Amino acid sequence: MQIAQVCFLKDFSTEVEDKRYSYFTDIEDLDWEDIVVVETRYGVKTAIFMNYIESNEPAAKKASAWIIQRVDISELENKKAKLRKLQDIKSKLLARKAKVEERQIFEIMAKADPIMADLLKEYDSLLLDKLEWEEI
Repeated sequence: MQIAQVCFLKDFSTEVEDKRYSYFTDIEDLDWEDIVVVETRYGVKTAIFMNYIESNEPAAKKASAWIIQRVDISELENKKAKLRKLQDIKSKLLARKAKVEERQIFEIMAKADPIMADLLKEYDSLLLDKLEWEEI
């Protein structure tokens, strides 16, 4: 059993309070700023692990409750990263779909309308000129 010190987050904030609280723990490999679940007089709360202290330090004598467990948020972070990637790919797919649809509509219309066909030919030739300039 060890004594650990934790801090709580300020209400409605990501800032850590300055005051440290002492807790018993049997978790030996906590790292600074690990998120932990602790028991309090108000029920269970999340806190931020700060450090271990020696049992002979004055703050150690204030420990009366336990750290229940460490919170592993790596799976949550992986899910969030995957969701961002999916949203990015979908956005690119929709943009590409719009361009392909536009081109197909122009080609269908060009078959039925000679003016549209002429405009599309002119557009394509100018587009080819632009691409040739970009290659230089």
